[in-house]
Amino acid sequence: MKVKHHPEQKRFILNFDNEQAVLEYRIPEKGVVEFTRTVVPANPDKTGKENKVIDFTHTYVPESKRGMGIAGELVKEGVRWARSEGARIIATCPYVRKWLDKEKTIGKAN
Repeated sequence: MKVKHHPEQKRFILNFDNEQAVLEYRIPEKGVVEFTRTVVPANPDKTGKENKVIDFTHTYVPESKRGMGIAGELVKEGVRWARSEGARIIATCPYVRKWLDKEKTIGKAN
C-alpha cells in the first residue's frame, strides 16, 4: 500500500481500482483550533515562534476495503508527516483520536 500526500487538497490518499481511501486535514489560521467547544492554541517552540497546527478532520475507507488496516496506514502516514513539520496534532476525526490514544498507550506517539 502506497499512501500519497496531496498537500494542495490537504489529504492523504490510497488508490484502489475504482476507489479511494482518504484522510483529510486542515491547517487552521494562526494556530487556533476549535475542538469540542475548546480553543486549543499551538504551543510556541523554543524560539517563541508559534508552531503549525494540523487538524485531521475525516477518514474514509470504501466499504469493500474496511477491516484491512487501511485507515490506520493513512493516519500513520499523516501523523508522520505532521510530526516532520513540527506541528501540533489535533484530531476532530473520531478515528484519528482513537488511533492517537492507542499509540500513546503503547508508547509510540511521543
